[in-house]
Amino acid sequence: MNKDFFEQNYKANEIYISTLSRLNSSKTNSIFGHVLQAHQIWNERINGIFPKKIDPWKNIEPGDWEVINEKNFQISLEIINGKDMQTRINYSNSKGEMFENTVEEILFHILNHSAYHRGQLALLIRALEKEPPYTDYIGFKRTPK
Repeated sequence: MNKDFFEQNYKANEIYISTLSRLNSSKTNSIFGHVLQAHQIWNERINGIFPKKIDPWKNIEPGDWEVINEKNFQISLEIINGKDMQTRINYSNSKGEMFENTVEEILFHILNHSAYHRGQLALLIRALEKEPPYTDYIGFKRTPK
C-alpha cells in the first residue's frame, strides 16, 4: 500500500476541516465526522481492537477533527509499515455480522470510503452556493511544467 495515498487522504481531510468549519452545517458535520470515525474503526479492526458497540455515525465535535485526522493518519502509516498486507482480519460490522478481509483490502476501503463521502460533501457545499475544495489525488501529485 502506497503511503502517498494516505498522505493525500490526510491532506484532503485537512482541507475539508478548514472548509466545513466555516460552514457550520449539521449535515456536513455529521458526514465528515463519519469519515473520521469509520477510518478510526477500520484502523482498530486491523490492530485487533474490537469495541463491543460500533457506531460509525457517532457525533464527533468539529473541534476534535484535526486531532482525530492526525491520529488516523499516523496509525494507518504504522499499519502500512508494520503489517503484512495479505494478513486476513476477522471482524464484525455494526450489525454484528462476521467478515474477513486482508489488511490491504481494508486500507483501500478506507481511502475509497473517505473519497466517496468527500464527494457527498462537495455536493452539499455546492447546494449552499459555495465552491467545494479541490482534493483529487492527481492534484496532490501534479507538478507544474
